[in-house]
Amino acid sequence: MHSQLSDSNHQLLMQRARQLIEDEYAAQHRRWSRERGLIFKICRIFAFITAFFNLLIFMVYALGCWLKITDMPNGIGIGAVKSSLRLTVGCMAFLAAGIVLMWFKKHLFGAAACWISGIPMLIHMCGELGLFTDFNRLFFVHLLPITVLLGTTLYMFITVITDRRRIVKRYNSIIDNIYRSRPNTDAIMTEQEWSDYIRNYVETPEKRKLKRSLRHKQRKQAAAEQSDADTDIADEE
Repeated sequence: MHSQLSDSNHQLLMQRARQLIEDEYAAQHRRWSRERGLIFKICRIFAFITAFFNLLIFMVYALGCWLKITDMPNGIGIGAVKSSLRLTVGCMAFLAAGIVLMWFKKHLFGAAACWISGIPMLIHMCGELGLFTDFNRLFFVHLLPITVLLGTTLYMFITVITDRRRIVKRYNSIIDNIYRSRPNTDAIMTEQEWSDYIRNYVETPEKRKLKRSLRHKQRKQAAAEQSDADTDIADEE
């Protein structure tokens, strides 16, 4: 049946699967590990802020390396400075790509690009501890922003992966239900018949058994509302 789905039907079923997952999250009052949740949005904001800040710091660090190479082209240790410059420029490119990808909500690739940029620079800065006389400046200007960027993008990466796995699982479940609900599985249906059948199935509310905890919560809430109503009636009498 998968091969019989057109692009429009596929998008319709994916939208339905995504909506069902969002309804589950809302029923569970789930705020974490959710791509459309508040925590994810906050992490995305922090990821942008730290990404731009790190990009600026990388540019300043690369400029310093370039000036050192220009002033002392044959100086002692100039080879290490050149290596630092190449590393920093490469990390800047990946970080800029990560910012663009996250801006267009390509969070998986954006997070991966930020990690490819941040991890080598974090290791490099830790290796340069002896060059910094002010540890506070090293920590707050270099190490902390990179660590925050890596932490927020890691959370985003895991959340997107988890969400997509749930959506794909629900999508496959919907397709299986559609296949089993066909009146005659031996009949060959045209693309238009499939479209009409799928649209009718999607527009029909899906009845799913709630988890025991949610059923208990609903019963408890209903009992509380009934108790309040009885109290109001007794007061009126």
